[in-house]
Amino acid sequence: MSLILTSHFEFLVGPERTSVTVHKGLASGLSEPLDALMNNGKMLESTTGTAVLEHVEVDVFVAFCEFAYRGSYTVPTGREMDSDSKIPENRSSDPDAGLGGTANVAYPGKTPSYPRVPDEDEWLSTHGSEYDWTWASRCNQCAEVRERRKLSEWMDGPPYMRKARLPPPEPNLWVRLVTTFDELKFAEADLSRERSQPSSLTFHAKVYAFATTYLIRPLRDLCLGYLHHELCEVPLLVENLQYIFDLVEYTYGHTQRGEAWGPKLRELVAHYVASRAHFLSRYDRLWDLLDSYGEAGSDLLRFLVDDTCSK
Repeated sequence: MSLILTSHFEFLVGPERTSVTVHKGLASGLSEPLDALMNNGKMLESTTGTAVLEHVEVDVFVAFCEFAYRGSYTVPTGREMDSDSKIPENRSSDPDAGLGGTANVAYPGKTPSYPRVPDEDEWLSTHGSEYDWTWASRCNQCAEVRERRKLSEWMDGPPYMRKARLPPPEPNLWVRLVTTFDELKFAEADLSRERSQPSSLTFHAKVYAFATTYLIRPLRDLCLGYLHHELCEVPLLVENLQYIFDLVEYTYGHTQRGEAWGPKLRELVAHYVASRAHFLSRYDRLWDLLDSYGEAGSDLLRFLVDDTCSK
C-alpha cells in the first residue's frame, strides 16, 4: 500500500508533547521499533493511534519525518547556542591574532600552551635589534619561522585550499590526520545545499542518536555525511569553538561504544579533534571534556599515536 494512502498516527513529542501527525506507514521498512509502535496491533500505542516520545526533541523528530518522506533533512533555521556556551571575550585583530585571524583567547583560566608563530617580518622587527645578526643566522631563523607558518596555514585552510596546495616538505602526523579526515567517505548526500551555521553541528549528532536508538541506519549514515561535510567547512575560529566543544560533549554523553553498526559518530568526532588538536588543546574546555569523558581521551589517543591514521 502507498505510504500516502495509510491512515494517520499521532506522536506527542518533547516535554511539551507537541503533536506531530504522520502516516502509519512512515516507518515501514525503515525503523522496525517505530513501525511496531504504530502497526503491530499489540502495543497500546498501535491500538490508540498515539505515542508519546517525551525524550525526543521536536526538531529532531521532524528531521526524521523529512528523511522518511523525501530522503533528506534540513537544519532548523535560527538555532541558538546553549545558554551555558559562551563565546570567549576580548576577540581582536591585534598582533596576537592566531589561526584564522582571530586572537588566541582562551576560555577563563587557560592561557595558550604555546605562543603563536610570528610572521617573519614581525619576528625580525621584535628581535633583530637585540643582537648583531649575521645574514646567515637571520636566514636560518627566518627559514624555521617560514616552515612552521607554512604548516600552520596548510592545516587550517579549507579543504579545497589544502588540495590545491602542495603539502609541507616533510608531512607529519598533523598533516596526515587532516588529510585522512578530509578524505573520509560517507553515504551519498546532497552536499550542494546551502551550508549550515556552525551551531548546527550538534543537531546532526542529535539526529544520529535518534537514528541509532530506533535502528534507522540510512538516516544515521546521512547524518555522518552531513556532519563530516560541515566539519570540513567550518572555519577554525575562536567564535566557533563552543560549537565544536558542544559537539564533543553531546557525542560522548549520548552515544555508546557498543551501539549498532559501531560507534561511527565517536570515530568521526575523535578524528576531527585529533586533526585540529594543535589548536583545540589550547583551551580549557577540551581538557575538561577529556577529564569528564574518559572514553573520549582514549579515542583521541588512538589517532594521535604515530602512524595510526595511515593503517
